[in-house]
This record gives sequence, C-alpha cells and structure tokens, in this order.
Amino acid sequence: MVDTNSTVGPEMAGDVEAVDSYRGLSVAAVISLLLGLLSPLALLGPMFWAAPLAACVAGAVALWRIERYRPHLGGKAVAVAGLLLGLLFGVGGPARWLSYRWAIDRQGEAVVEQWFEDLKRGNPAPAFQLTLVPSERHELGDDPWDLYRRDPSERAKLAIWMTRPLVRTMLALDSRATVRLYRVKDRHKITDGDALELVYAISYHDGHRLRTFFAIVMVARRLDPQTGEARWQLVYARGGYRPKDWPAPARKPTTPVG
Repeated sequence: MVDTNSTVGPEMAGDVEAVDSYRGLSVAAVISLLLGLLSPLALLGPMFWAAPLAACVAGAVALWRIERYRPHLGGKAVAVAGLLLGLLFGVGGPARWLSYRWAIDRQGEAVVEQWFEDLKRGNPAPAFQLTLVPSERHELGDDPWDLYRRDPSERAKLAIWMTRPLVRTMLALDSRATVRLYRVKDRHKITDGDALELVYAISYHDGHRLRTFFAIVMVARRLDPQTGEARWQLVYARGGYRPKDWPAPARKPTTPVG
C-alpha cells in the first residue's frame, strides 16, 4: 500500500517545481509576429493589406489567451510586437497608397486641363506636343510655330492631328467652352508607370441654350529608366462619350398614324 502522506524526496520535489514553473509559448503570438514581419508588404498596395489585419487579430487573440491561462501560457512580448507591427503598417499602408493615388490624380488632371486650355486659346502646337512620346517632343521656345514653319514633316503631322474631331471642336469653341472634370473613370498600373482615364464635361452656349457633351481622355505617367524622371503623355482624347448616369435626351413625341 502506498503511503500518500509520505514526504516527497528531493529528486521528486525538483521535478514538481520544474513542471509548475513551465510556461508554454502562445502559438497565436508566434503567428502574430510572423504576420507582423510580413506587414511592410502593405506599403506595396491593397492586395497585401490582409497581412497587417491578420497580425492584429492574431495578436489580440494571443493576448487574450495569455491573460486567461496565466501563468501557464507565455509570449506576451511576442504578441505585442506582432500587434504593433500590424497596427503600424495597417495604417501606414493604406495611407501611403491613398496619398499616392491622390497625387497621381491631381497631376494627371493638371496635364489634361493644360491640354484643353491650349486648345481653347488657339495654341494647338503645345497641345500636340503633349500627345507625343516624351522622347519625341520638341522644345517649342517662345515662338511655338517656329518649328512648324521650318520643318514641313512636323507641320504635316500637326495638320493631320488637328483634323481630329475633338481637337477641331475645341479650337472652334475657343474660350466659349467651359471644361470641368466629371469623374475619374479608371486607373491602370502599366509596366513603367500609371495611367488614368478621365471624363470631362464640356459646356458652351449655342444661342440662348446651354449645351454639354462629354470627352474621355487617357493620360499616362511613365518613369524614365535612366533618369527616373516622371513624364506625362496624353494617350488619347475622344468626344461623344456618354456617362451611364447622364440622362438620355428626351424623345420628341411622335404623331400616331391613321
């Protein structure tokens, strides 16, 4: 018969003390830290925003479990580190992305507005230069027409471009046209930069009636691989675009036959 009241020997006492002092490491805390170390990827774009979010969730779960099973579960410092990394890049990633997108939108809009302004003022030469690949552009100087007077081939290119419907319309309307941004239709990531599709509402007075039509314009911001300089190009501009939320023109009633 085993005597339960007998004292524990020194060897057994050491084993009991070791068991009592053992604390397991929270798996959730380790996962939180690993996800936190991946969280800087959130600076690259929305596709990586799940990493800091998951790091925060795992860190919060780990802290809750560590508090509940104290003192048998450890890893609080690991969980806090993962949680802080998740919070840092969970806020910094979207903030950086949104500020970058805002800056790209403003720059693209400024380029298009300058293009429209040149046409309204009857200066198609600088407007045409904006449509060329940056490496093919010419410095026009104080007299934008000097190049085209001297170079027949460049003059022919400009003449052909000026026959495009939207260009002809804007030159004909001149300062009577009012151009305003209607919406940013789309944003694209291209191999060497960014591209925007912008919709503009163009209004003018036809007698006593105000008329409005829409144009869709695409501009691209490309980085020069050698200098790292960003240059904008107006890729295309087309009139006759109708936004889906713009009301259709009212149809005239037809007289019934018979």
